[in-house]
Amino acid sequence: AARAAPDEAPAGPGATPPGSGQLLRTAAVAAAQALLDQEATLTDLDAQTGDGDLGASMARAARAIMDLPPAAWDTPAAALAEMGNALRRTVGGSSGPFYATALLRASRRLAGGAPQRRLTCCPGLGVAAILAAVPWAFRTAGPLL
Repeated sequence: AARAAPDEAPAGPGATPPGSGQLLRTAAVAAAQALLDQEATLTDLDAQTGDGDLGASMARAARAIMDLPPAAWDTPAAALAEMGNALRRTVGGSSGPFYATALLRASRRLAGGAPQRRLTCCPGLGVAAILAAVPWAFRTAGPLL
């Protein structure tokens, strides 16, 4: 049987190793903490050009990501879907659906055979594969759910 290259996930349904979303969790929680730390700044900046609710919206998003259960981070695709659903439920205005759409479609792309990299062995490649799926998600037509 052919072996996958060291930085590639094995092909096939369910081939992404369980727990491979933990690096994504680390990055997402760090980003969420940064949003919480900058809530006042985001509010001030938004108040200059908008309605001033960006800080509160991003704080809700951050808490929703931080509150995801451990099982949500089992694989990168599952983690992106869970984050998308959490943001869709908790972030109002146009921001929630915008972020949710990107995350849910990127999740579908990864789950449907987009090039995946093992986050545990090659973090830079793994994150690059996930980020590469986001523009594809916006170019792809079709229903969100």
